[in-house]
Amino acid sequence: GVSAMRWSDELGTMIIAYQSSNIDIIRDGVILNLPDIMNKQIPGDKSIYDVYYYGADAFLSTGFGIVVLNLEKDEIRDTYFIGDNGDALKVNQVTIDGTYIYAATDQGIRRGLIDDPFLIDFNAWQTLTDIPNSSGAFSCIAYFSDAIFASYLDPSGIQDQVYYNTGTGWINYP
Repeated sequence: GVSAMRWSDELGTMIIAYQSSNIDIIRDGVILNLPDIMNKQIPGDKSIYDVYYYGADAFLSTGFGIVVLNLEKDEIRDTYFIGDNGDALKVNQVTIDGTYIYAATDQGIRRGLIDDPFLIDFNAWQTLTDIPNSSGAFSCIAYFSDAIFASYLDPSGIQDQVYYNTGTGWINYP
């Protein structure tokens, strides 16, 4: 039961996350198992939904927040509980534009400065309110060609929307 997997050419590393929340890191033909999330007593959803590489770190989008893996030491570096008052909040996917880390959640998009040493503090995260349907569920987020793209899930199931922002405001992608 694989829940997420991602390869990094730059790091020569594959991360495989399983439905049990167990993690394998595969590098140079060697498999390293990290059972930390699986073994941790965390109430609620411990699922891993996505893996995003940035520098020597891998950001895991989980059912309770964001887990940062340091791939130089092959260990968990940080865990960000970005919900209101530091509560657990399901993160569907993250992306980084070089300045901010963005998290697509079921309660809108949150962002924090990537260089902020206090991202572990939920107060370092802000909810974007200038995007349409700002408090709704966003399933995906990506940084591509100097723009942030976000996919909004229409609760009626009729018409999901993709919005993008090049720095001048959010626009509905045609």
